[in-house]
Amino acid sequence: MLGYFRSLELDRQVLILALGRFVSGIGSGLTMFYAPIFFVNVAGIPAANVGFGLGMGGLAGIVGRIAGGSLSDHAKCGRKGALMLACLTLSLGAFCFAATDSFIVFLVGNILSGLGIGLYWPAAESMVSDLTGEHKMNEAFGLSRMADYAGLGIGVVAGGLVIGAHAAYRLLFLFDAVSFLALLAFIIWGTRETLDMTAAHSHRAGLVSNWLTALKDKKLALYAVLNLFFTNNVLQMSSTLPLYTSRLPYMAGTASSVAVIFSFYIILVSLLILPISRKAARSAKTRALMLACLAWLAGQVLTAFLPSLGASQALVIALSILSVSIFAFANALYGPAASSLVVELAPPTARATYLSVNSLCWGLAGTVGPAVGLALIDKGATPALYYWLGLGLFNVFCIAGLYWLEKLKSSVNQ
Repeated sequence: MLGYFRSLELDRQVLILALGRFVSGIGSGLTMFYAPIFFVNVAGIPAANVGFGLGMGGLAGIVGRIAGGSLSDHAKCGRKGALMLACLTLSLGAFCFAATDSFIVFLVGNILSGLGIGLYWPAAESMVSDLTGEHKMNEAFGLSRMADYAGLGIGVVAGGLVIGAHAAYRLLFLFDAVSFLALLAFIIWGTRETLDMTAAHSHRAGLVSNWLTALKDKKLALYAVLNLFFTNNVLQMSSTLPLYTSRLPYMAGTASSVAVIFSFYIILVSLLILPISRKAARSAKTRALMLACLAWLAGQVLTAFLPSLGASQALVIALSILSVSIFAFANALYGPAASSLVVELAPPTARATYLSVNSLCWGLAGTVGPAVGLALIDKGATPALYYWLGLGLFNVFCIAGLYWLEKLKSSVNQ
């Protein structure tokens, strides 16, 4: 295994950061599926208030992403400073969740967590891209995402075992807080600042100047519109699809089967993401994203017709596994290719700001996409059918948009 990672020929700091992300991923996985149960059933917060708190966390995440891009590109903070701030903020948020006994504490935890996530992503992806050459960037992002998914999978399983044996919800949040402190330790002692300070000082990047550059970039604007649909495709895996699967014929009352299907999804993504990244490293990133769109389209059409295709529980489970396998391939292809494409579009002095736009798409899609999907799924079989087919149609438009983006890139390079 160590020989395999050495064969990637990546900077040692990329490997250290991936290891830290693996540890923090375990912490996140511990609470991923069990947090709403704790807040409503144990802490006694009304479900409507929990939804409001999560929404406030999403808004804080948008603010954090804007600040994260600006701070990461700024000479007085840089990538490492923004990452350290993110880890501390995320840890404080998890400690608040562990101590939650009222709505106010819960709300503060959500705001801190949202800010921390927003600060984290632009800084983390900028550091990886700074340390990696153009031909290795896809693999570096693939390794980082693999670490995230592998940690997440282990955390989900471990969290289920702890809850099943002791119902120790608060202990899980404490472990989550400690995992972010562990990531902080990896960053402090295992990495150096990667921002080019000479360029940053000569560029005199202010907190808003790089955003003005980004807002004028037509290629980035087109990519951001497309990425809203890409990220919504990925978000279905943790929102709409699990509920939809649980309501399929022969699946009612089989929560364990649904849990197995989506645990299989997490494991499969973690296994696929690095080899797929290596295969796609030499290809145009727009073409890799076109292939991801085709896979999303196939998975969504299959998902739309699952209720009519399943003649037995075994067949429904098999087809559900096939659909999440297609989505796993698409999502494994998407993450590294999207980040690498944004780095290609960005001027070196505004790299974190451009990556912040990439991250903002997650926040914006997350506030609308899952809510719309869940509402339509709840209205019955026909709206659900049209919802999945509608998502598939959007992917057709996205393929056309990616073709246009490739033309814009080529015209600039000529």
